[in-house]
Order: sequence, then C-alpha cells, then structure tokens
Amino acid sequence: MESATIYLPPPDIRWRACSHESTGIWDLLLGRVSNDDTFPAWPLFENRHVIPSYQGSTAIFHMCEHFGLGDSDEVLVPAYNCGSEIDPLIYRGVQTTPYNVGLDTRIDFEDIQRKVTRKTKAIYVTHYFGWPQEIEPLLAFCKQNNILLLEDCALSLFSEYKNRPLGTTGDASIFSIRKYFPIPDGGALMINNSNKATSIELDPPPANVTRKDIRPLIGRSLSRTIAQMGLHGYKQWLKFRIRKPFILPGEEREFPAMPQSKYYDPRKTDWSISRMSLSILRRVDPASVVQTRRTNYQRLEENLDDIQNVTPLYKGLPRDVCPLFFPVIVENRQKWVAALSMYGVGVYPFWGTYHPGIRWKEYPEASYLKDHVMTLPVHQQLTESHMDTIA
Repeated sequence: MESATIYLPPPDIRWRACSHESTGIWDLLLGRVSNDDTFPAWPLFENRHVIPSYQGSTAIFHMCEHFGLGDSDEVLVPAYNCGSEIDPLIYRGVQTTPYNVGLDTRIDFEDIQRKVTRKTKAIYVTHYFGWPQEIEPLLAFCKQNNILLLEDCALSLFSEYKNRPLGTTGDASIFSIRKYFPIPDGGALMINNSNKATSIELDPPPANVTRKDIRPLIGRSLSRTIAQMGLHGYKQWLKFRIRKPFILPGEEREFPAMPQSKYYDPRKTDWSISRMSLSILRRVDPASVVQTRRTNYQRLEENLDDIQNVTPLYKGLPRDVCPLFFPVIVENRQKWVAALSMYGVGVYPFWGTYHPGIRWKEYPEASYLKDHVMTLPVHQQLTESHMDTIA
C-alpha cells in the first residue's frame, strides 16, 4: 500500500500535532525509544480485538488466516485498488473477483450483487482517502447471504461512519497506520465479529530491518531546504516513470507495472509493529491529528477554487471524515507531479501502477482514477500557510 510522502518543513514544526513537546524521528535519533510493546490507547481501538502488524498487507494476510480464507474461496474486491491489498489474498490462494467502483469512488452495490456466487466467502470494501462507503445495505446483504464483510481502512484512519469509528462495522478491518505518520512500519487487524479464537502471535521485526526502514525517514527529516525537498520529490517522480509497463492479452494500451515492493513479501508475515513506531504512536493525540488535517483540507479546498484544470475528487468535507490527502483529478498528471515536486510539495500520482492479475479494460472507471488522481498533502505536520503555498 502507498506509504506517506512527507512535505518537509523545518523539523521544529514537523511534530506539532503530537501530544508531547518533542516526538518522532528526533526522539529516535536521541535514543528515546521505549521497550514498551503497548499499542496506543486510541478511542478507535478501545475495547476492541486488535492485532498490531508490520504493514497493512500483512494484516490482510492474517485476516484471511483467521477466517480460513484460502484455496477455492472467492473474495470480491474493488477494481480501484493499489494492488498491494490484492496480492496477500492471491498469495493465500484466494480467487479475487473485481467489482466496479464509480468515478466518485463509491462501490457499485448492484455489480457486487451480480457477481456473488456460491464460492463467495467475503466482500472486501475500501474506504478511500478517509471517505466512508455507504456500507449498511452491503452489511445487510452479507448477513443475509452468510458472507464476510471485510473493511479496508488503510486510507481512512480516524474517520467515522454513522457516529462510530470507521472499521468497526464489518466482520474485520485492516489499517495501515504508517500512511498517517512518519514511522518505519505499522498496520493493524481488528476482529469485530468472530466465534473463533485468534491464535495469531507476532513478534517485532528484527532490529536490522527497523534500522533499514528508518533510514529514509531520518534522511528526509534532516533535509532542510525547499531545494532539497524538490530534488527528493523529483527523484521519486523519476522512479515512477522508469517502471516497465506491460500489455495484457487482448488489450491495446500499456499499463505501468506495479513495482516488486508492492507484491506480498512472505518474509514479513510474522512481524508485528516495531518498538520505534510504537514509541511515536503512543504520543499521538488523535483528536489533534483529525482537526489539523480537516483544517488543512478546508483551507486547500478554498484556495483551489480558482485553479483551472484541477478538479477535487470530492465536494466538501463531511464531518465524519479525517482526510488522508486532498485528492484531485488532473490531465497530464505526470507534468503536474514533476512541477510540484520541484517545489518540494509531496504529491503522488496515486495508485498509478497496475496489478497484472486484473483485466483492466473491463473496469474503465477504475483505470481512469488510476491514471488521473493526484494527491496533495494535508497532514498534521503542515499548517494553513503551507496550504496557501501549495495552491
């Protein structure tokens, strides 16, 4: 799944949304890392059965493991996907059947109903960018047909649905916490409805793995100038450009190939979240994170009103949404990404690569989104003045 790009202001303001005066990468550099394995006591996870994981993708694997999903089982998945959330299912031997997602990122409930078969054991639903799907009808359908409802909240930490934390409605949900914070690793599996006891036991990743994971974060944190940020962003853009495309049988266009790093890596299966990540997350104030992201989003939305050729993916900001990014639709996306990256803005051609296991010509809406969505940063290390600069 996509990992968070950091738009890098000077280090003195990067950690303003955390609950203590000094937290984050600078704590790691100074050796302030606790040996405590306690997961953060956020309201989202309070009184819930939560299994911390190394990444969101490993949480997906263990979700399948818990419910016994494997060979010959079918799981319906959204056509608009990163690919890294589909691959753990495929690795488990699950047959993944895509269903349509509209240009507004809403699931096509009628298409889901059409595609359910006797082999369908679960329906996998993604809440995009913090916006909850309308899942009550789907939940009723799943209960009626004895099908699991699995929620992907990797892009929607701290959002709500019907006045309850998003991810607490379905049978299980997964989170990719590292998308919201500059941490080396971190995901979670939440089991909401199961008669089966969970025997999943995970250990922190090896120390050498965590050291390797933390290097890019430290390197970016030590960068001070806009010029340095721009160079970093431009290098990221170049990496995206050089991925070898592929052509599927019966299709005419080339699809940028999903990089190897997004395929499921079984070596990471038994790893939990690292103590480095936990040391940072326990100092986070979720309410402050939500408020700052919402304020930044609304400020950027106001500033983008007069910008031509940039269309927000969503209109307005519902009160239950904690936005991951500010997603926009643009033509000539690569030019936008290159230009903004040179100014140090952490933008992404979001999910711009394709998993070869899907016949993409059958899902034009998903392909359009993968080709045109660009994400602008609104995270809690930024201020309204940054939003003015971005626009």
